[in-house]
Amino acid sequence: MYAILILSAGLAVFAATNLLGGSGFLAVFIAGILIGNHKVRSTEHVMRVMDSFAWLSQAVLFGVLGLLVTPSNVLE
Repeated sequence: MYAILILSAGLAVFAATNLLGGSGFLAVFIAGILIGNHKVRSTEHVMRVMDSFAWLSQAVLFGVLGLLVTPSNVLE
């Protein structure tokens, strides 16, 4: 459950910072650094889950970018 808690906290930090007019990406980056420096019992499990989320995100990004390519426009 720690991984889901961290993921939802990141989304909450991003949303709250954007509502206040700040940079959500910078806020999530700083929050990630702060959370990542704390050692807890389930650090290994959380790292495995987050690594899986990263691989899934990369696969989705690859698919979305592939859908944006039009072969007829590539030749131009």
